[in-house]
Amino acid sequence: WGVFFDVEPVSARSSELIEVPLESEEMNNSVLLDKKIASLAQWSDTRREVLIPASSTGSVATGGLELGLAQIKNKALSLTANDFRIVSINKGRARVRVGPAESEVVEHDHFGVPAGTDAYIAPADSNPVVILDSMILKIS
Repeated sequence: WGVFFDVEPVSARSSELIEVPLESEEMNNSVLLDKKIASLAQWSDTRREVLIPASSTGSVATGGLELGLAQIKNKALSLTANDFRIVSINKGRARVRVGPAESEVVEHDHFGVPAGTDAYIAPADSNPVVILDSMILKIS
């Protein structure tokens, strides 16, 4: 394990820095995650949204990391994809099925979905479930 920087660390004078909003193009359209999660209360149905597209985090040579946010309310959400997916339960209790295996997951649990494997997640009770998921995707 190690850390490999792709930039040379250089000190800069604060007077030379330009302030820009966090969610601006100059900051690669960063996302305020807590704010996005709080906005889920306005969603009336099961839905997934891409917060950070793979094209913002990678290149054609390496691929990119896509970050998604979903709320599962009144119907199951398919997690089936052509690429490996990692899922983190942010809020709630759910039943998850990955291939033939089924299990209950709760807040702070994590699981993976192999590429091409049928997978679904549904609330285990009447409360909504909030998940974050990520996939490394090809960029063309």
